[in-house]
Amino acid sequence: MPRYRYTAYDQQGKPVSGEVEGANEASAVQALGREGLVPVELRERKDVKRGPARGKKPISPEDHLLFCRSLASHLRGGLTLSHVLVLLGKQSPSGDLRGLYGLLKTEVESGKSLGTGMRESERFRDDLVGMVESGERSGSLPQVLDRAARLYRLEISLRRRVRSALTYPMVMVAVGTAVVAFLMTYVVPRLSALFSDLGETLPLPTRVLLWLSSAVQTAGIPLLMGPSSCFCGCGGEVRTPLGFPSEA
Repeated sequence: MPRYRYTAYDQQGKPVSGEVEGANEASAVQALGREGLVPVELRERKDVKRGPARGKKPISPEDHLLFCRSLASHLRGGLTLSHVLVLLGKQSPSGDLRGLYGLLKTEVESGKSLGTGMRESERFRDDLVGMVESGERSGSLPQVLDRAARLYRLEISLRRRVRSALTYPMVMVAVGTAVVAFLMTYVVPRLSALFSDLGETLPLPTRVLLWLSSAVQTAGIPLLMGPSSCFCGCGGEVRTPLGFPSEA
């Protein structure tokens, strides 16, 4: 069944937004009417592959934190949402973010909710969009944004701790690889010539070591870099942005 995104007014005259199912627009309007809502905008939702709009990447967790903290602070100060977005655009050092905030301002002034504008921009995380929409419906947007800011601050702190914890073992892997490469390509070949002059049968561990040295000389350093690359790849995956607890 098709889903429709709507912007409506409740019985107290407050703007609300969300989604509703209906066989067509008329049935969707009737469903909203049964809930006591008066729709002013209704559009069918198109199920397309989610991704950043026009090739844009989602904004970073740090930008999410600054957005939530600044928006909550200005709203508690009594500024309108449109004025807050203007201030955020002026204060942002990034032209990309200034354009994003300008787009949100245009959407809000056209009658859409902030959550709807954020969702359509596809630059914000779905968890934050959901929290903003919930805050708009309940009339507690500043409090919801404060909560989101705390979660993002926790996420950023955890990411930095993980990165710091992985730095030492990754450095040790790199140093160990360099030492092994030096031994296999410089020291062991000279010992091999010495063993050959002795003319005696060498123990199995020694023969294995000489074979590994020959393999490294033949295949080159990439043979040694394989395990290091696997470790660094795992470390890079651990450092990907952490989601919100139980939400993103």
